[in-house]
Amino acid sequence: MGQLKYDIDYYEISVELANSDEGTRSNLYAMITLFSDGKNVAELSFFRDDSYTAKKYISGHQLNVNLRSDKYADTVDLLRNEKPIRLVVWYEGELEQARRIEARLATAELEPVGEGE
Repeated sequence: MGQLKYDIDYYEISVELANSDEGTRSNLYAMITLFSDGKNVAELSFFRDDSYTAKKYISGHQLNVNLRSDKYADTVDLLRNEKPIRLVVWYEGELEQARRIEARLATAELEPVGEGE
C-alpha cells in the first residue's frame, strides 16, 4: 500500500450560503481545503445528509473526499484546537487510479492524558 503524509500548516473554510439548483454541488454544505508547505493537499466536501454520496479520489497529490455534514463540526474543532495536525493517506494501486483509499486527519504527536482540552 502506498502512503502520503502531510503536516497541515493552514486551512480554508467555505460555507455555501445559497446553493445552486442543479449539479453535484447543489447540496454542498461546506468545504475545507487543507494546505501543507503552501500546497493544496486535500479538499473535504461536506454534503447535507440527504444528498451524501461517498467518494474519495486522488488528483495529483491532492485528496478529494465527500463527507456527510455531521462530520463538519468535529473536523473544524480538530483543526482549530489541535496542533500539529497530520493528514495520512493510504492507497492501493497507482496513485491517481487507486482501487482503495483510506485517510486520516489526526494529531501528529502523542498527547499527555488529562491535559484538559
